[in-house]
Amino acid sequence: LNTLKADLAAVMSVVKHVSNEAQKKLIKHYLAAWEAAHTVTQERAMTAFDNNKAIKPKQRDGFIHYDELCEARDALPYTDPMRLWLALSTMIPCARAGDYADCRLLFEEPTPHFLTEYAGNYCVMTKSVQYLHLRLFKTSKQYPVGIKMAIPWCLSVEIAHSLKNKRRQFMFVMAEDHTKPYKIRSSFTNFVDRRLKSVFGNPGATAQLVRRAY
Repeated sequence: LNTLKADLAAVMSVVKHVSNEAQKKLIKHYLAAWEAAHTVTQERAMTAFDNNKAIKPKQRDGFIHYDELCEARDALPYTDPMRLWLALSTMIPCARAGDYADCRLLFEEPTPHFLTEYAGNYCVMTKSVQYLHLRLFKTSKQYPVGIKMAIPWCLSVEIAHSLKNKRRQFMFVMAEDHTKPYKIRSSFTNFVDRRLKSVFGNPGATAQLVRRAY
């Protein structure tokens, strides 16, 4: 349904932007039908999302309930980066996995120079304030100043325990080099997907389905 919806949107975009007047007159009759088909398809696609239902059998098989995510999170040791990712995905609005690939950890408020030099996402953890600032994400063009989220106490505890085990400058670092983040966002997403499949014994589990559960 989503593919069909995208195809219809592409057709309508072409139809609406033709410059030839003769073509406009010829296709004007059909435009209403295209728009009606797009509306119906969009409503059907969104109904599945609104009802929290997976569209494909593989998605249904890989879906994990929110309560199960929390139980698995609490069963993992603080030394496991998967516990921290599950905490970030269950205690605050769930971001895309790739948004944390090179998310910096700051222990003081960022300076104007830092914000100019570094355009990515970061998390501020001081004694008086804790927040996550997403500036680089899929729909960031719609949010000129990004999205700031307060870090609740429960998540602050999770981050603190994780840092106690491994002091670092990034929320997540590569296994082979604890000083470097995942520069390629898809690489971190693949790492999360692999761990989800392993932790839950579910070959269909994905980071995207965790967002669905949230």
